[in-house]
Amino acid sequence: PAPTPAPTPVPTPEPTPAAPTPAPTPGPTGAPSAEDYATVSGEVTMEVENATRSCADEPLEDAFLSAKAKVAGVPESYVTVQCLEGGVASRRLTSRRLAELITWDYQIRVDSQAEADAIAAKVDNTSTTQLATEVMAFLPDTSELKQTLKVTGKSAAAVTVVTVTTTTSTEQDLEDFQDDSNAHTPAALGAVAVAMFTATLALYH
Repeated sequence: PAPTPAPTPVPTPEPTPAAPTPAPTPGPTGAPSAEDYATVSGEVTMEVENATRSCADEPLEDAFLSAKAKVAGVPESYVTVQCLEGGVASRRLTSRRLAELITWDYQIRVDSQAEADAIAAKVDNTSTTQLATEVMAFLPDTSELKQTLKVTGKSAAAVTVVTVTTTTSTEQDLEDFQDDSNAHTPAALGAVAVAMFTATLALYH
């Protein structure tokens, strides 16, 4: 009789390798970050016929902002201005009883005290006549102030160095907060440290 064939062995399947464990995503460390900046601020007084109308004059506001940015040598986005009715009159104003005054408060934010000091020097060295010329150059030709605008006084800048320190919340902080069902959203996490060095000069013409 023919020999019985041996059964064919079935291969044992190899185990499927386990999927790699993903590395945890690092969350915020909560370490504070500091930002240093300096501000240059001051005032400019102008003689106008109607203070209320002049403060509401957007072309005049734009022209003054552009002129301050040009004198300071900074982008216009660094400058903020605000017009107020009234101001300190110069002696030359007494002969023009119908004239009124407006005062421009301005602030220029820069990155360092050295830059702020340089801008303060530029402001102090710019005469009222030069400043008026710069403002009028930015006014539209249709402006009634194009030829009559007069700057009667200006103050040199005050320089303030500010250090702001903020702290971001960690992921665990947020999880712990969410467990409190009756809590309200916190307004902010942070601490502010302020160091000031102020030098104020005033010059009225």
